[in-house]
Amino acid sequence: MSDEDTPHHANADEPLPDTPLTAGLIQPSISLLARTGDGLSHAYTRLSLPSHSLTDIAILKNYTNLRYVDLSMNAIADLSPLANLEFLLSLDAHGNRVEVVGRELGGRKWLQWVDLRNNGIRNWEAGDWPMCGWLTLDDNALTTLSLPTFPSLLHLSLTRNTLERLHPLGAPKLQKLYLSHNPLGAVAGVDLDDKPALQVLHLRECGLGSLEGIGGREGAGLDGLVYLNLRGNNLSSTAEIDRLAHMHSLRILVLTDNPLTSHPTYRLEILARLPKLERLDKEPIGDDEREEAGAYKIQMVAKRGGEDGEGGEEAEADAEGESDGQGEEPQDDD
Repeated sequence: MSDEDTPHHANADEPLPDTPLTAGLIQPSISLLARTGDGLSHAYTRLSLPSHSLTDIAILKNYTNLRYVDLSMNAIADLSPLANLEFLLSLDAHGNRVEVVGRELGGRKWLQWVDLRNNGIRNWEAGDWPMCGWLTLDDNALTTLSLPTFPSLLHLSLTRNTLERLHPLGAPKLQKLYLSHNPLGAVAGVDLDDKPALQVLHLRECGLGSLEGIGGREGAGLDGLVYLNLRGNNLSSTAEIDRLAHMHSLRILVLTDNPLTSHPTYRLEILARLPKLERLDKEPIGDDEREEAGAYKIQMVAKRGGEDGEGGEEAEADAEGESDGQGEEPQDDD
């Protein structure tokens, strides 16, 4: 889902009649007969009950063999009955009224895919989900979030929360991180250490005035990053882009709606610093512009009094750097 999409919001203030989930509702909505986890028998493993105005799922404590659960677009506030589902693999509970994801949901050994967007989640207490690869928490009310042990996580989306801190984030395999429209204020609030696989990072409209800390603790933690969206922040100095110099895989950079874009030589300033970019904002970078940026960099170095002429040679080498177009281009929202 792109940052421009506006999902349905469950209205927690709107009174709804109590509608508990019953065996009668479950019977026609359960499917996918499969061998049980202990291998001794067979049971139905899929439950699909979206948009049934459900408020209570306590009965699911008894359906311990469920693996695929869709309870989206209901009015559920308590997910704790799912703690009994030892073999749960997939959970879609978006568009409900959940405010707390409790400790009892931690340690889900097999859980791989979770969609909890558009609830009212303010507090996250769940511990490690060692096999979870996809976690969507957009459109909630999280101010801080700690995910210390998510070793298989590839995709994490937290757009449109009230997030000020995401730390720790123990996800060494993470490939895509969406944090747009959060009042982070500083990159240091996000744990970007040890993220060598991260290819896509969205930090649109996060109140950033500096990029200090964007490389993680060691300064080179995002060497695999291909796409970086910084649109709509408060970056005013092109010198801030120097902090991205270690990102050797970076090919697409979005800086639209930052004060620095009003600089008369904005594009040349950026390309002189990041000669391997293939697209800046919505515009691809052509050979002529790349050549002009290379010449501009030589002028910049000369103006600063490059040491023994080495700076000019380095600028020329950078200007001729190859653009190898790594990685998958993400859905664009710039």
